[in-house]
Amino acid sequence: MECEDCHINVSSLFCLGCKKHMCIKCEENKHPSTHAIVPSQSNDVCGDHKLPFDLFCETCDIMLCSYCTKIHHSSYHIIRNLLEVFRKKSSNLHAILNERGYAKKQMIEIQLEFRKNQHHDFLKQYLSLEREIYDTRQAMSKRLELHVAPTISELKEHLKEVNEDILGLKSALDLVETSSKYSFLNKYKTLMNKILTIKSKGPRPEKNVDLESVPAELQEWNERARVCKSLTSLNKAKNDILWDIWSGRLTNPDAAAAREVSQWSRLTDNYIQKISKMAQVCYFCKLPLSPDSINDECRMNTREASLYSRDSKIPPRHIGSGYHYFVKK
Repeated sequence: MECEDCHINVSSLFCLGCKKHMCIKCEENKHPSTHAIVPSQSNDVCGDHKLPFDLFCETCDIMLCSYCTKIHHSSYHIIRNLLEVFRKKSSNLHAILNERGYAKKQMIEIQLEFRKNQHHDFLKQYLSLEREIYDTRQAMSKRLELHVAPTISELKEHLKEVNEDILGLKSALDLVETSSKYSFLNKYKTLMNKILTIKSKGPRPEKNVDLESVPAELQEWNERARVCKSLTSLNKAKNDILWDIWSGRLTNPDAAAAREVSQWSRLTDNYIQKISKMAQVCYFCKLPLSPDSINDECRMNTREASLYSRDSKIPPRHIGSGYHYFVKK
């Protein structure tokens, strides 16, 4: 409800003498001080007597009009002026808020500032780490690019030269097929010299990027690649040698070969001792001996195999091992 004096501000007070709603500013500047002033509310009129509330019963904790005190509230009730009660309760509430709410507000503000600083520090570290990772990746890529650039450039030159030689040979072939005998004989010497020059060049050397010459920043990846390649070669060489021995291809090895086989056998769980017991099929699953089955696992040679292989001539340590054990058919 707007002020009935200025018609601008919202009314917060009600004059019992003038029966008007007014704002605080008009009450201070225009209104007589002798009139009784009460807070203005949407329910500021008594529902029973249609009179404005101007009193407050502290015993019943309700607002009263002047007529209510004569009918419903006896003389022993504590009746006070509504505006005084309003000011007193407002002051008490402000005091409580200032005493307890201010401390709580300060604590929340401190915690909020701490969280903001934490977030700022985390974001700063994250951006720094992200930038460091990006710079490292760019540096490694640049070093690798510079490392292989000469080889790539040389390969491009070789490719260009090969293409030129191919075009020269093609033009010579076209000349042979399309020119007359007179024209051919006139250009024969030039064509032959060109063909001999191309032929004398021989094959181009193979170009590879040497892993050993990779920059220091990439040594870890170089080592991983080298180990992986070495293990692959080792396993292949082991299987090749064992299969050659077991298939009888090395019937009369000389002393150097025997020492080499001995070294390989130490790397492969002393398989040299099993060579003398070479067989053709697995005792458990009847799988034929082959380069692929030498070191394969056997699905039949499980722990349960010991139940029906106890009386066999197979050494106990091989029963239930999970691998093939080859015997003669």
